[in-house]
Amino acid sequence: MFSYLIYRMQKYRTTTVVVDGSEFRAIIADTFMKKMIGLMHRTGIGDDECMLFKFAGEGSHPIWMYSMKFPIDTVWLDSGKRVVHIEEDMPPCKSLFNCRQYGTDAISMYVIEFRKGTVAKHRISTSSRISLDL
Repeated sequence: MFSYLIYRMQKYRTTTVVVDGSEFRAIIADTFMKKMIGLMHRTGIGDDECMLFKFAGEGSHPIWMYSMKFPIDTVWLDSGKRVVHIEEDMPPCKSLFNCRQYGTDAISMYVIEFRKGTVAKHRISTSSRISLDL
């Protein structure tokens, strides 16, 4: 698959994301290709890991679950790193033609994808304090 070859060629940096005192190792998706691929070719993500999408500015940054192998929780942040939208237990798409977009109304600058259940486990909400080391 072409996207798998592109994925294997990417060099990913990492950083730390702290949510209400809990630390996560964040894989940074900061280029067009990395954002397009996201977690697509991975078989899972650890309890203390996440993927951080960094966009050039605020806007609508929807996420879809095409070619994903596992469900995730997703949090959208504005430029002030405040939580503006949360989606839990987003399932992988069953087909390209039936693939929902999530977070379409949220105006955000960052999107963080976590392992399913992270939002509930860490009680992440719109009042959560999130810091990104970028």
